Amino acid sequence: MISTLDRSRGAMLGVLAGDALGASYEKKRGEEVRADFDRRGGLVVFDYIDPHKGKRQMRAGQPTDDSELSAALAQSIVACRGLNERDAYDRLRRFIHGRESILTDGEVYGSGGTLREALRPETYEGSCALFDQGAIPVIPSNGSLMRGIAVPIAYRYDVYASINVARRQSCITHVHDTAQAACMMYTVLVSYILDGYTPQMAWEEVQWIFCNDKDYDGHSGVQEILSLPISEPTDDDIWPNSGGAAISFRAALWASLTATDFRDGLTKVIGLGGDTDTYGAIAGGILGAYFGDDGIPQEWCDALIGRDIMVNLADELHALAGEE
Repeated sequence: MISTLDRSRGAMLGVLAGDALGASYEKKRGEEVRADFDRRGGLVVFDYIDPHKGKRQMRAGQPTDDSELSAALAQSIVACRGLNERDAYDRLRRFIHGRESILTDGEVYGSGGTLREALRPETYEGSCALFDQGAIPVIPSNGSLMRGIAVPIAYRYDVYASINVARRQSCITHVHDTAQAACMMYTVLVSYILDGYTPQMAWEEVQWIFCNDKDYDGHSGVQEILSLPISEPTDDDIWPNSGGAAISFRAALWASLTATDFRDGLTKVIGLGGDTDTYGAIAGGILGAYFGDDGIPQEWCDALIGRDIMVNLADELHALAGEE
């Protein structure tokens, strides 16, 4: 029997594991990724050259923005005893533009264009004003989905409150309907898994809620996610929009529904290629919630930089939910 605390720890550590193991394959085609798995004897942690500029040496187990921003949102929810958009904005911005790491003692790594633009103003109010003016692009990318794991842990006793908080945290930087929908549905999915549901059972609950609640009848993003084929994405599905919220959700859900264990699920989703660190982070949160922290391979856990911080945040989020 896996406790809710162990599932919460697994979810936070799963994000970190998926991010760190997937980062070395970002922007590669699935065929190339899987060939490397064969050479190395599977999905393993190793030092690599960053895939963006091709110059920087990355340490094995190093987190990127997926884990860092997940930690930033978690810290904000714990500090404010719930979601406070201004506080969350400031913490996200300190990583993106202040280059302040939560999880490491070294140089930070990674950030998406949508995040950089949304977080460029010094204040949350300034960012909202630019969105209202149409000065910030509204793109259905995955930057808010990748950081959302704290929401289902902190709000696991109230699924409808978690939906509202997931939507609000997305809108801090990603206001597109598809990004909002992916965050809301991911939160419900993980909430049920934390309660002991299998990923398949949890997905059925997600479908039931969003198909039967009339509030979502006209929500284009919800309808897009609900209409996704939950099958293995092909290269044609992933490229060129590998950083989209919809394909990221689909990839993570498919891997989680078909996983025999944490290793299998993470290997599947990273093996797709594309935005592998983010696919890994999203799937890692689902898989970690289901298999618990003990389900994550020990050799992976031992290599993760920032592991203890993520575990402590999981404990604090778990305790926060218990205060309700």
